[in-house]
Formats: sequence, C-alpha cells, structure tokens
Amino acid sequence: MDKELENNWRNLLWANKGLRYLPDAPYPITSVNALFLNDNKLTKVDGLSNITNATNIYLHANQLTNVNGLSNLTSAHNIYLDKTYSGPKLSANTRFCAYNPDSVFPVGYAQKSQLCESP
Repeated sequence: MDKELENNWRNLLWANKGLRYLPDAPYPITSVNALFLNDNKLTKVDGLSNITNATNIYLHANQLTNVNGLSNLTSAHNIYLDKTYSGPKLSANTRFCAYNPDSVFPVGYAQKSQLCESP
C-alpha cells in the first residue's frame, strides 16, 4: 500500500489512487460512513469482508471481477458498482443480498440482480 494513503477508517478516501489491490486482512472496523475506492484498478475487495454497516460505498470505475468481500454488508445507503459488472454473483442468502433492498443500488450503476443470485 502507498504510505501516502490516509487512514481515516470511517471515511476512507482512496478514490483515484491507482490502487491495484486492497490488503487481504480484514478491514479494521465493522461500521463506516463512506468508502471511496472508485476510479482505481481493483479486481476484488476481499479485505472489506469485515464491514457490516456503511453509509456509502463507491467502487465504480474499477476492474472488479469478484465482490465476495461485500457479502457481510447488511446495511448501506448507496452502493455504487459498475453497471458492466459480470463476475460471479453472491449467494442469495448472504447478508449483502438478504438485507440490502433494491433501493440502495442507484440507477446507472450495478443493480442487485447483477450482484446477487435469485432467492
């Protein structure tokens, strides 16, 4: 990781930093206000698997091929992922799929049906 990256874990402002990966270690806290990880080169977000509550998650403009790291997220206000996401879907019984309503996926971005298997 780049030592110039700010470590404000409640509001992670790492947009447009040229990141190719996140640490595989679990995120240090379970509740965040916002994760700005958009406009990078991330392919997976496994290090986010510890997060259960977030206000906004910005993951668009990456190269995501896997979103398993979001499987424990039970509460979000907005989730921004590229509408072109075509990687594996999360199981319908994951917390992410079971607890996040369609309304947290803004128009113009990936929708729940692209990220979650049908129940």
